[in-house]
Amino acid sequence: MIVDDTIDQLGTVMGDDNPVDDDDSGNETEDEVKGFPPGTFQVEESDDEEAELNWMDFVGVAAGQINSEPEDLNESADSPLFQREEETIANVRPETSAWYPFVNREYLIGSLLVGYLHKLISRDMYHIIRSVLTLHHLFLPRWEALRMMQRKIREMTNQTIIEEETVFGQPVFGLNAKELIRDDLMNPLVVPHMDFLPEETLGKNVYKSSQSAKWLKHMLPDLRVQMVESNQKHFYTYEPTKLLSSETVIPIFFYTQQTKIFAKCFSPVFKSNQDQSKIQIEFLKTLILMMRISKSSLLNN
Repeated sequence: MIVDDTIDQLGTVMGDDNPVDDDDSGNETEDEVKGFPPGTFQVEESDDEEAELNWMDFVGVAAGQINSEPEDLNESADSPLFQREEETIANVRPETSAWYPFVNREYLIGSLLVGYLHKLISRDMYHIIRSVLTLHHLFLPRWEALRMMQRKIREMTNQTIIEEETVFGQPVFGLNAKELIRDDLMNPLVVPHMDFLPEETLGKNVYKSSQSAKWLKHMLPDLRVQMVESNQKHFYTYEPTKLLSSETVIPIFFYTQQTKIFAKCFSPVFKSNQDQSKIQIEFLKTLILMMRISKSSLLNN
């Protein structure tokens, strides 16, 4: 088909509800389209040079303070808290801490606060009290740090913790009695106040267990002291001893009376033949039994 007439007007395209905008809409600025007035996010340059200089001075001072900090403080801040606590506890020495074997006064206060045996407080309660004490500028160590310190002190003393169970099924803990006595025997401040021998008081002024009749008369031979020193000489139980009177006796056990050492002795009976070529020593059966008990205890030890 040939169309001679010019097309002056085009019809609306079907399905197009939004007609093309007029040419005047293209002249609107971008700020007007977005709805923000011009100059909203523009900051005018300040003419106050003094304020700019003061601000730069503050920045310079802060940078100088950061550079002047010791390197070890920066390294310690980078390491975990528990690692720093463990190093502090491991490096404590008598010459570095006046509160040895504790790290400082705060560790001692924290240990007393936690308690012992059946008087222990819970971890949550300890942290609550610890938070309250910070108001008084008293900063106690963490619960875990106290446990590490207590474990180190226990290793230093070389004590063994014995765990037992009661008839009601409740676990109980205690220390080894042999280790406690061993430590007391090595302590020069304790040994002078210990009694190794029973004391004979004749029933007067009895105030300690070493004066009891059970220790003096009824104790087993293997539990008694086996040797004493007198006049720079050593005397042993069940070893025949010749006295100044030429009498031979056998010490059974040793005891004290009015700060002097005595021996409970047995006088054996000596018998010989006519030409004295053979000598027979008679003992009581009780003494022989006591000697056997003492000998067996020495072999077992």
